[in-house]
Amino acid sequence: MEDVVLKFGAFRELLTDGAPEMVGKVIEQLVVLLQAEQTNPVPYRPQMIGLVERFHRSWKDCVSTFMSSNVQNDWNLWVKFAVYAYNSARHSTVALTPNELMMGRRLRPPNELLRRTAVTEAGELMPYHERLLLAMERSHACAEAARVKEQERQAHYYNRRVRQKRTFAVGDRVWVYNPPRGPKATKFVHQWQGPMRIVESAGYENFVLEREDK
Repeated sequence: MEDVVLKFGAFRELLTDGAPEMVGKVIEQLVVLLQAEQTNPVPYRPQMIGLVERFHRSWKDCVSTFMSSNVQNDWNLWVKFAVYAYNSARHSTVALTPNELMMGRRLRPPNELLRRTAVTEAGELMPYHERLLLAMERSHACAEAARVKEQERQAHYYNRRVRQKRTFAVGDRVWVYNPPRGPKATKFVHQWQGPMRIVESAGYENFVLEREDK
């Protein structure tokens, strides 16, 4: 309510996953109060909620970079910092930042205030509103064109990777995928280790690696 409705207004439809906190009585009462409709997608169907799951992956990776390596329970301290970093970063698919598409302007980073010396005067409201609408319309058109182009590029590289077998050689620099395991492992533990360099081949597509950061 406080983070969504009071900032962006009431929603007409709520698309959620099967998480218990999203299907409880509180959410049900909120949906009824707003006269909205709640949709629960079919599990393991990326056509409906795959984009949200992909955002969760990026969000967790971003939060994990802020967290302490020894303490894995301070993630709530870095949520807003991760959201700011994501909203101010240019998306590779649409070639614009999420804030530009949602608010019509990019987020100003703190270091830009140090370089800026000129002070601009406030203009009239209506001309600014017209420029803002025009800029958002132009941004959405550019984002759609960039999305189509990026999808074609990704499909090209994906098809080439499927047809060609990936090979490694001694001296190549690689990252090792090592997901956390055990009772103390959390979602915010780094899943990739490296960079590492291939020292020798151990046979059957196994390799002896040496860390470069030690």
